Amino acid sequence: MKKVKYAWIVWLVFVIIFFFPYDLAFIFDGIDKDELVIRSQECGCSCPDVKIVSGKLIIPDSLKGKINDSMLEADLTGADPFYQPENYWNNMKVKGEVIGTNPDYCTENSCYYTPLFKVTSYKLFDYVPFAGAWNPYFMVAYIISEGMFFLVLLSFTIYFLIKKWKEKVKH
Repeated sequence: MKKVKYAWIVWLVFVIIFFFPYDLAFIFDGIDKDELVIRSQECGCSCPDVKIVSGKLIIPDSLKGKINDSMLEADLTGADPFYQPENYWNNMKVKGEVIGTNPDYCTENSCYYTPLFKVTSYKLFDYVPFAGAWNPYFMVAYIISEGMFFLVLLSFTIYFLIKKWKEKVKH
């Protein structure tokens, strides 16, 4: 029965490792003046690339007439934090600057401009389980093997408990 207890401990350690955060930046890192926390947007129309979750755009004086610093959306250029599909739904912390504008849509009288943010560096800024950062096929294999290991452990535990109970009943 002791060997089964150790097997349960090993299984539990692997499950904890699976759910441990891949990066703790979202807990410990703050946001500097030139940084934004962004999330990718998906829409069928022409809309800005990202939604600004946290931080504030620093608009150059030459662009202040077209856009304001309270914008909650932007288009990206430079390094693409959402190049990897697994990052698409995660918050990303980006560093960079506003370098221009993109016309989002225009009416007969005016145009709505979106800030064009040049990304110089980016970092994951969201909870992603350690195993979620691996190859998706490996992650599926990991989940299946953990489930099978759990069933085997459960079977052995039940077997040893029944065996122990039968020995107790005999005496």
